[in-house]
Amino acid sequence: NAGCKYTMIQDQWIQQGAQTGFGIYKNWLHSKLLWDVNADVNALTDKFFDAYFGKASATMRTLFDEWRIWARHQTDELGYQGYRSVYFDALDAKLWPQRMLEKWLGLTEQAQKEIEEYKQTAPERYSAIYNHIAIESLSFKYLLIRLYASQYAPESLVAMQKSFAADAERAGINLVSSTKQNDTIANLINGWGI
Repeated sequence: NAGCKYTMIQDQWIQQGAQTGFGIYKNWLHSKLLWDVNADVNALTDKFFDAYFGKASATMRTLFDEWRIWARHQTDELGYQGYRSVYFDALDAKLWPQRMLEKWLGLTEQAQKEIEEYKQTAPERYSAIYNHIAIESLSFKYLLIRLYASQYAPESLVAMQKSFAADAERAGINLVSSTKQNDTIANLINGWGI
């Protein structure tokens, strides 16, 4: 016992509904490590992904691992760091290459196909896992729309915006930014005019 009395875990505390960016995994992992700081993080991560993503576990783990590697590159090589980085403007194409985002979005689409059999055998599980995957796709859709809208045909862009809107509503995501209370998903979608 080192005498710790309080732990402040930075989180998407202001967001109602779900959390993007593998936020649920982060919370679950913290809860485990607070009880046992010597726990095997890789084993815990495997356990979480298997339970949370079912048959799509390997695909979503690939996505997660690639994202972690890229996050390290962002901070070490691209300057995405500093005091209170939550206020850093991350809407920068150098931080989020289009091809990479499209690949990651493709992995979420592949993961959704991998759980199709649950539709018949375990419909509630299918719905839950589908939502878990859709939540993780939101960041990639948002970044593609915000940074690369001009690269898509109008009908493709509108389809992506509609998919984003449906997934955000299904998940109960209500804010675009944790630092601006009026930066709501509803205002974002209204601005798109879809």
